[in-house]
Amino acid sequence: MSEALTTSAQVSAAVRELDGLANLLGMPSRERCSILGLSGPAYRSWYIGLMHAEITAELVRRLGYALPLMRRMAAHGSAGAMARGQNRPHAMSSETLA
Repeated sequence: MSEALTTSAQVSAAVRELDGLANLLGMPSRERCSILGLSGPAYRSWYIGLMHAEITAELVRRLGYALPLMRRMAAHGSAGAMARGQNRPHAMSSETLA
């Protein structure tokens, strides 16, 4: 992201973008959480915009690293996404993690 992530709304938007890219690339749910260092419930809370926790420098840094890489992977038609075809995972907001 080119702009600084300073509000909860901005972080939620970034998490939703990451989730959309993760869907396109066929990333499993746990990997999405791991990339951002979040638990499943925290990831979903940021995704739907209900997270009221402090925005950490680590989360902003991880989003700053992951989003540009995932955008490039998606733009270049990642082999993993093509191989999964219709069996791609769905958005995290509808999943539950153990």
